[in-house]
Amino acid sequence: MQMTDGEKLLAVMLADVLKALESDGEIDPGFVTSAITSGNTWAFKWKYPGIFEDSAPDEDVVSEVGRILTMSSFVEYSISELSPEELESIPDNERQVFIGFDGNNEPHYGVATFLVEDLNRFSELKGRNMNSHMPMVAKYLRMAEAFDHVRGGLGPLSLQNIQTILSA
Repeated sequence: MQMTDGEKLLAVMLADVLKALESDGEIDPGFVTSAITSGNTWAFKWKYPGIFEDSAPDEDVVSEVGRILTMSSFVEYSISELSPEELESIPDNERQVFIGFDGNNEPHYGVATFLVEDLNRFSELKGRNMNSHMPMVAKYLRMAEAFDHVRGGLGPLSLQNIQTILSA
C-alpha cells in the first residue's frame, strides 16, 4: 500500500487520537503508527484484510518471506519430532533452520520481523534474533524449493526429507 506523506501524517494523528480516547475499536492505533513509521504499510492488508481487497500483498519480498517462514517452521517442527537416534544425524548448528536475514542488505529482514513481532504470525519464532548478519535469501529459497518437492501431508517430515531440505 502506497501512502502520501500527508496520508501518513493524518493516519498517525488519528491513531494518536484513538489511543488518547482509549478506544476499543477494531483498529489498533499502535499497530497503525508502527506500520507507518517502520515503512511496512503493506501489513495493513494482512492485519485488516476486510478493509482492503482480499488479495495477497503484491510485493515479491513479502511472499518470499511467508514462504520461507512457513518452510522453516515446518522443518523445525519436524526436527523436534525426530527420535533421539534420528536427531543425532542432524548437526546441532542445523537444528534451528531459520537464523534470520541480513538486516543490512536483505529487505526480507524487516518483513520477517514485522510478521512475527507485530502481526503475531509464526509465533514459534517470536523473540528470536532476525538478523543473520549474512545473506540468507538464496539459501532459504533453495530449501523452500526442496521443501515443496518433499512435503507430503500435515505430519512431520521424515529424517531423509529433512536432510534433503537442509542440504539444498
